[in-house]
Amino acid sequence: MIDRDDDLQYEFLALIDSQSDFNDHPQGVLMHLRAPKSVWPPSTEMDPQKLSLRTEGLSAKVFHRALPSAPDEAESPQGYAFRILLRGRCDSVERARLPSLQALHRLGTTKIYVLRDDASERIACRLYPLLYQIENRLRGYLMSFMTHKLGPNWWDATASEKMQDKAKMRRSNERVFSKLADHNAYLIDFNELGEIVYKQSSGFKTANDILARVMSTPPTPEGVRALQDELKSNYDKFFKESFANRDFQRHWKVFEDLRNRIAHGGLFTSEDLVLGTDTANALLAVIHDAEAKAESLVLSSAERESVVSHIGSTPVDDSEVQPDDVLEVLDELEDAARRRPRGFAGYRRLVWTECPKRGYSTYAAKSVLDDLERSRQIEFYYVDNPDQPSFPTRAVRRRPQP
Repeated sequence: MIDRDDDLQYEFLALIDSQSDFNDHPQGVLMHLRAPKSVWPPSTEMDPQKLSLRTEGLSAKVFHRALPSAPDEAESPQGYAFRILLRGRCDSVERARLPSLQALHRLGTTKIYVLRDDASERIACRLYPLLYQIENRLRGYLMSFMTHKLGPNWWDATASEKMQDKAKMRRSNERVFSKLADHNAYLIDFNELGEIVYKQSSGFKTANDILARVMSTPPTPEGVRALQDELKSNYDKFFKESFANRDFQRHWKVFEDLRNRIAHGGLFTSEDLVLGTDTANALLAVIHDAEAKAESLVLSSAERESVVSHIGSTPVDDSEVQPDDVLEVLDELEDAARRRPRGFAGYRRLVWTECPKRGYSTYAAKSVLDDLERSRQIEFYYVDNPDQPSFPTRAVRRRPQP
């Protein structure tokens, strides 16, 4: 668990009010420090003159000093500061930290500051390589997976506006490899990296999404079959089986907490090391198995569109989606359609791809379009589908206004 043969230190400062019975009695503080039997066995050597304790693998020493009085008060000390230094084997120091703090806390200390914690440093140094490994294994997996399944422009199509802005802001952080290799995925945060997987694992099929899709499906046998295929998407099934069903999100959140403490120099226990090691191993196993299965996943063009529309979207409250918002998206589609022979603005693409890119739910987009159709600002129509002649494609366009 933790190396036994290292000479580590743990140092903390305990402040005791001048009214306390122990304010100027370092021997009394030493006695309280010795109290935890789990740390100091009966054979412990105690020297009241040197204010020290010693047992196999661990020693302690107490230093004390009067605190200066406030400028507007009498010259008497405001209290006393007791500096406690523990030193010894890593496992002994790690085990003694919490009982020592608790022993001094019972004296009525006003504040306790941890000045040095070599045990936490050692644990953090053991955890960091695991953090680096799982974070970059997932990055590598996502970059390869998205490129092969969605195409080379996957980052622009799927990263949220927040992620893209963050990557642009941090590009100066890496000045060597970034000249030769795209490193956008290395510039987003740990939690955002995990969220790319969460959004896929969830299946992104809310009741409103399904209702909107049902209402927009042509009432033909082909339309019903297409809806059934969509609701049991291969892509959805892949992420659900590879990540969600294996508790990926919970494991990632556990390590996210450890990652934040590592980054900010937090304090750790031996239990954190065990938890971090087990969690990292579980995450690496999930990623490894997902890598092995990825080659067998084949996506339809419709699934690619659906994936792109949901990864990077930032949700907007349905009540805030206005007709002009959806009309703006429709105008962009129609402008692009005019530059193509027989081009048109597809209803499905508008509702399921372009609107979600702006953060508008499919349900909100469909509701707004229905209102616009009723007010005769737009119209729905069907165009021939050369791939499935019996399943025409629904399209939408603005109506000419008088």
